Amino acid sequence: MLGVSNNDGLGSLANGDYYAGAPSMLGVAFAQLDGVTNTAAYMNVAGGVTGGLSFFYSAPSDAPGAIKAYSGLNGTGTLLGTINLNANSADYTAWNKAVLSFSGTAQSFDLTGTANLVGLDNIAAVPEPTSVALLLAGGALLIARRRRA
Repeated sequence: MLGVSNNDGLGSLANGDYYAGAPSMLGVAFAQLDGVTNTAAYMNVAGGVTGGLSFFYSAPSDAPGAIKAYSGLNGTGTLLGTINLNANSADYTAWNKAVLSFSGTAQSFDLTGTANLVGLDNIAAVPEPTSVALLLAGGALLIARRRRA
């Protein structure tokens, strides 16, 4: 499970409508910072994420350095990767899929660059290439076995 500090999960717009076109009807993550008591937003994954993080986003303005992956909790350790997000929707109705790829294992993602601007949805770890290769090899073996029977 992904835990987010200083983050409000918003499920709908002020008029009660869900975010139009959002991939999930379960709610949209939106980091809100006041700059006084809440100055940073981190998503911690104690077990770590290796290789990448995929998500959908909607943003009315460009967000350079929007999300950063770190090897330690709460944005500590080595910076493993950064992704810039381009504006895609003035009213949060368009959603683009993005992948933050990195080498190593990330235990936290700094969402401060998305604060008060970017809506995030369907955040998930990207499977390691070796895991995908094993899955494909297993599937090929099952197909070959069926053909023999």
